[in-house]
Amino acid sequence: MPCVFMASLVESAVSEYGDVLTWKKVSTKEPDGAKRFFEFSKTLGRLAPVPCIIIQGELVFDSIPGVEELKAYINKVLISCQQSEAVSVPLMTGS
Repeated sequence: MPCVFMASLVESAVSEYGDVLTWKKVSTKEPDGAKRFFEFSKTLGRLAPVPCIIIQGELVFDSIPGVEELKAYINKVLISCQQSEAVSVPLMTGS
């Protein structure tokens, strides 16, 4: 259930960003998602938490954040990128 709740939260938080931000739900139950999970886990040096939110390749939330907390982090990333590139937000789920 946490995976479903986190996916819903991300979807609601990112809806206002349009093309500046892309997000993708990565299911560890699918072969491509499992591969991505293990690749990301290798970069962490440990198993990645599920669910989690990864922004620009960095593990940002390993528990469910509030919508405003997620938006604040996204805004910080957008400012640091100077909105010159799209921000990628993969959501790792077990569902």
